[in-house]
Amino acid sequence: MIFDVITIFPEFFSSILEHGLLKRARASGHAEFRLHDLRDYTEDRHRTVDDRPFGGGPGMVFKPEPIFRAVETLNKDAKGAKFPVILLSPQGRLLTQAVAQELARESRLALVCGRYEGVDERVAEHLATGNRPDAIQKVRLGAGRDGKLTAMAMDITAGVPSSVA
Repeated sequence: MIFDVITIFPEFFSSILEHGLLKRARASGHAEFRLHDLRDYTEDRHRTVDDRPFGGGPGMVFKPEPIFRAVETLNKDAKGAKFPVILLSPQGRLLTQAVAQELARESRLALVCGRYEGVDERVAEHLATGNRPDAIQKVRLGAGRDGKLTAMAMDITAGVPSSVA
């Protein structure tokens, strides 16, 4: 299974991918993690990924444009193969064993790691149009982005029939 991780801190994931179950999954070929720096998909010289929420409110949210560009690039690389795009969000559906088993049937997942006060709602509302209707799946976990990826990848790779778990 391929995990495309879209984040502003790709170096965060280097250490967790080098230990334990995720290391064994990578070494055996059951899981491949591709880290994508969201800032690589910006168009300004400051590589800006966030802005104030439309309509006001506290904090900063991720702008939709870099996320759309990142997923469009992944879609081009996939050469027509469809895959879910998962927005990691505290407002999303709970990651249960049943959800992990469902996702384990996929050959590829794109994980969008949120930050700040969240992600512009246009990402959740419209990103799925190029994929299948339910392609945006929100997963709720209490830990930070590294914990989200670790828990999700461990659950999903454990659900793969020939898993190293």
